[in-house]
Amino acid sequence: MKWQPGKICCRKTSGGVIGRLTVLSITVLLLGGASQFGPQECVTQYIHHSTLAPTDYGNGVILDHRQHAGYHGGDYWGASRVALVDCKTNAGILLTRTATDHDGKQVISKSRAVDRILKAGQGKDHKELFDLVERRAKWNRVPYQSFAMKDEVCGCKAFYPELVVGKKPYEVSQ
Repeated sequence: MKWQPGKICCRKTSGGVIGRLTVLSITVLLLGGASQFGPQECVTQYIHHSTLAPTDYGNGVILDHRQHAGYHGGDYWGASRVALVDCKTNAGILLTRTATDHDGKQVISKSRAVDRILKAGQGKDHKELFDLVERRAKWNRVPYQSFAMKDEVCGCKAFYPELVVGKKPYEVSQ
């Protein structure tokens, strides 16, 4: 018998209860997996900074979504950015989607260009992906910054925990 949601999948046994206990045991094991570390663990809100749940970009790469409002030395008053992070190397590139000045006036509006860049990069290997993103960011005048992290990134722990090798594992801060 194929498993179907909401249906009991076991044959009746002479002990009847054994089949039900097996289903219960499997259910408990499956639900136990739900408590594993996931992308929602990466959501943060601190004063005027926020990080949304990261998304899996594929091939060991995650997208980290970051926002801030309020002045930062040398930065925009408010900005929405996305970072592509290679979980194996911890290399990344940060793209600015939008930014505002201290009066709330939009000074950067590149969300569509960023979306096109991210779509064009899907399925590419590491070197090809980051070269393509950098080239297209320059071409589309999307502000970007390359970076490298020393420690495991939260989104990498959520989607690619097996790639932590050689890095300090990410720990949830209290």
